[in-house]
Amino acid sequence: MNAIITERLIIRRPKESDLKDFLVYRNDVMNLRFQPIKPINENYALTLLKKQMIIDEDINTGLVMFAIELKSEKRMIGEVAIYISSDNKSNGDLGWSIHKDYQGNGYAIEAAKVLLDYAFKHRNLQRVTATCVSINKASFMLMKHLAMHREVNRTNSQFINGIRYDEHLYTISFEEWTISN
Repeated sequence: MNAIITERLIIRRPKESDLKDFLVYRNDVMNLRFQPIKPINENYALTLLKKQMIIDEDINTGLVMFAIELKSEKRMIGEVAIYISSDNKSNGDLGWSIHKDYQGNGYAIEAAKVLLDYAFKHRNLQRVTATCVSINKASFMLMKHLAMHREVNRTNSQFINGIRYDEHLYTISFEEWTISN
């Protein structure tokens, strides 16, 4: 996918110069509070960015991440990603993370819409899912805004920072996305 320019954002491949911005939101306690991931060091972060810079988007499986750049500040404020499992290449799992100072402005919705278009139109996926812990209201409201519907509630399925959470799984099919857009 070439860079996509929206009204306020540029959704693009990450680059080495994103490292500082990537580390700031990726290691922030508030950003990690509902994610089953740990802080990362600079070397690991740079390796991850470099891998995503050169990844072949047309590969059948794996994670493809895109930087969310705020046009007005010319800096990375988050990421959107799609993971396609080798077990089911017609389905993908959508994810996003936005720096806490930029949350609540609709940037994740704007970026996720671009990624859903990519998933359905470029990758020819038939179904996309996304998950969040049940107390992460912002995430499940975002999924509803994307016309995704809750398919599954999993009890005590996520263990994050020593706390066990219930989890919601949302989904949208190609047909549903086409109708809603």
